[in-house]
Amino acid sequence: MAQYISITEALSGVGKKARASYLVGKMAEKELMLLYARNKKEVDTFSTFGMKFDEIVRESKATHNPLLRNKLLDLIRQHAENSHRSVVQNDISLAKLDYYLDSALGIGLRNVMKELSRVAHSAKNQEAEILLLLMEIEFANLSAKKHHKKKKQCYERKSILLMQLSQLLGEMGWRSGISTTTGKNASYIVYVYLPDGTQLSWHCNDWQMIYYYDDIDCQWDGLACSTFEKLFSYIHEKFGIGTDLIKLKQIA
Repeated sequence: MAQYISITEALSGVGKKARASYLVGKMAEKELMLLYARNKKEVDTFSTFGMKFDEIVRESKATHNPLLRNKLLDLIRQHAENSHRSVVQNDISLAKLDYYLDSALGIGLRNVMKELSRVAHSAKNQEAEILLLLMEIEFANLSAKKHHKKKKQCYERKSILLMQLSQLLGEMGWRSGISTTTGKNASYIVYVYLPDGTQLSWHCNDWQMIYYYDDIDCQWDGLACSTFEKLFSYIHEKFGIGTDLIKLKQIA
């Protein structure tokens, strides 16, 4: 059954000139409805996927379709909210990174990675190799937020490591995948699940990532800025690396 569209709704979905023409009797109701239907179809089929933020802003100013303009303005407002949330989360993550460099598991981040590397290579332990790679991915991710002049290089390293990781995950049978439902100003989220079910995730914009990870149907666990904590806990329980888990809860 076709959806009924009121005159008021149709008038709100066409431009000023069309509204004025209808209201003074220069446009028939049928013509108004056809114009509204055309604008509605444009909105329903319009995709911003792959568009840069400034391109969305320009399109919102250039379009004569009020329905499309409203859709784009909603996206712009959402972008602003996401950006604010990202700034807050980045501040927390960077504070944690500074703390963990000296205090992670009681021995410091670099020593945790050295111990994990020793296990991975001396025992040829593929699980330890994956965990070390996960640590390096998160370190690259946070380094991009900390070192603005090297931001591009850090994110490139993060993407390369994520691509390398995909093959190891497949060999070990760990659950992983990619989703376009991001909740932030990014194209994708890459999800990786540790063997105990713990969820890790990273936002990314590298279009090539879709060739390395299959689509995944899952929900974010809602635990922001917690990747290192999750990894430290699992590494400590699995390999006995480090001594102090209580300090993980000191920064929230």
